[in-house]
Parts: sequence; C-alpha cells; structure tokens
Amino acid sequence: MIRSSVLRLGRRFLSSKTAVITTPIFYVNAKPHIGHYYSMTLADVYNRWLKLSGEATFFTTGTDEHGLKVQTAAAAAGMDPKTFCDGLSQKFRELASVGNIQYDRFVRTTDPDHLEAVQFFWKTLEKNGHIYKGKHCGWYSVSDECFYTDSEIEEVDGKMVARETGATVVYETEENYFFRLREHQQRLIQFLEDNPTFVQPALYYQTLLRDLKSRDLDDLSISRPSSRVSWGISVPDDPSQKMYVWFDALVNYLTCIGSIVFTGRAF
Repeated sequence: MIRSSVLRLGRRFLSSKTAVITTPIFYVNAKPHIGHYYSMTLADVYNRWLKLSGEATFFTTGTDEHGLKVQTAAAAAGMDPKTFCDGLSQKFRELASVGNIQYDRFVRTTDPDHLEAVQFFWKTLEKNGHIYKGKHCGWYSVSDECFYTDSEIEEVDGKMVARETGATVVYETEENYFFRLREHQQRLIQFLEDNPTFVQPALYYQTLLRDLKSRDLDDLSISRPSSRVSWGISVPDDPSQKMYVWFDALVNYLTCIGSIVFTGRAF
C-alpha cells in the first residue's frame, strides 16, 4: 500500500546542493481525500524549510494512473481509462492549488517522458540480465494490486483475505516477467550496513535490515498478461504483457530527476 511519506532522493543525481523532495504519487481510482492533502502538506513544509535554510530544492508530486483498479473504476464509470485519469488527476492538481502546495513538477504516469523513462529502465535491466520470464502462482488482490504468499493470507467468513489489509484474494496462475531481486539481497544488506542513515527514522532502518537478514527474498513479478490488465505500459517487444503497476510507478522518481538533469525545466 502507498503510505504517506517524504522521500529525499540521492543527491548524486543532481548537484551536491540540490535536495529532491517528493510525496508519494497518488492513485486515481477515486477522488482525493484528507490523507492525500496531509502528504502534500508534509512535503511542502519540508521543502519550504529547506529553502529557508538556503538549500536549492526540487519538489515533485503527481498521480499514479495505470493498473487493474483504475481500469475497473473507469469501466464502472462508463469511461475510457485515459479520460477517467485526466479528470481525477486534475482533482489532485486542484487540491494542491487550494492548499498552496508549491511543487516544481506534477508528474503523471501517463506523461510521455515517463513512458520513455520506464521503457528505457526496463530495457536496461533486461540488457544486464536482471529480468527473465517465468510462471507465477499466488493469491492476488485486485484492490491492493498485489500478490500474497500463503503465509500472508487467511480465511475469514468463508473467503480468503490478505492478513495485512483484509482485502479479498483469489488464486491465480499466469506467465510474467520477473526481476532477479534475490540476487541483490546481500548487496542490499551491505549497502544498508555501510550507510546507516540512508533510511530514517532509525526504527525503520533497523526493521528493514533485520527483515533482510531473517529471510530469503523472492524474485519480483514485474508484469501481468495484457489479457488481464489492458490499462498499462506494454513490455518492450512483448505486447502480450503489461508492466506491473508498481514497477511503472516507482520509476516516476527517476522521470522527475531526468526532467531536471536533461532539460533543466520545472513542470
């Protein structure tokens, strides 16, 4: 699930004097609410504080617009997905305007430069051997846009649900592309041990490091069949697959950094 957060991305991508601040990008299957405004406000206050301290900043927010939930919500509204997303994304812009949220870029995952960035990112991973195709079996929740393992579900009132969210899950088998996350586990552990302030507050750093050391990571499914999810970014050279919504969405932070590095423009 997307949790309200303020992420400060790696300064090495920009000048050493520039801080990049971002809210999560907000999912557009429904209108914005007070939680979205709270996230925007946190990031905006932090951005203003850094500016008062004399730091150069670049502040981004935006909307996450692909995936099965959006596809389903658009169909229920009798609209094509892009038109549906256009309307709701505008609502988030209006929320930011009402709150005087002073962002530099409002990114949408339907933006042309984001599409280009995601496809480039995929091809780079594939070229370096980090992606492979295989069969995926698991308990899937449409509302969470997530697969769960057997240990992460339980039966409640005769139906299977995710323990964490209570969302209904169904067992599905499909052919997907996978990212070789397992191969990077020791590198992640080493990186965190070498950079103890990378994740803050310290409690979350300790929890993450402990979790990484306590179990083996599974490779990540990063696509879904186009027959199940039509509203998404196509996998390069394989139109039978759409990129998994989280893979697409997470690259938005690189898209925004790229807009600064390569164009020098604010949106």
